[in-house]
Amino acid sequence: MKRLTFPCSIGQLDRANNEAGLHYFESSTMRFFRSLIHSDEVSPNGLFITSEQAGDEHPRLYSIRQASEDGSINTLPGTEFQQFASLDEADEARRAWDVRLTA
Repeated sequence: MKRLTFPCSIGQLDRANNEAGLHYFESSTMRFFRSLIHSDEVSPNGLFITSEQAGDEHPRLYSIRQASEDGSINTLPGTEFQQFASLDEADEARRAWDVRLTA
């Protein structure tokens, strides 16, 4: 399997995730978690933003995700799942993490 290089598109990450036998971007998975992807591109450090909503009675919350070269995806170490209350807050933190990880 070809390894990802960053930056890359979300589409490239989707294909790598699928080729690795993972299900992160499958429509049924996205629908179940009410997930949205808020990035068109994965950053040079593999970072992108998602949001999930646990039903209509709960707010939509945002997470910073980190992709690996094998296509796997995790919440960025040092952050929490659904840590951010707004997309702006998550994007500001993602940019700060990108600077920190590049230094």
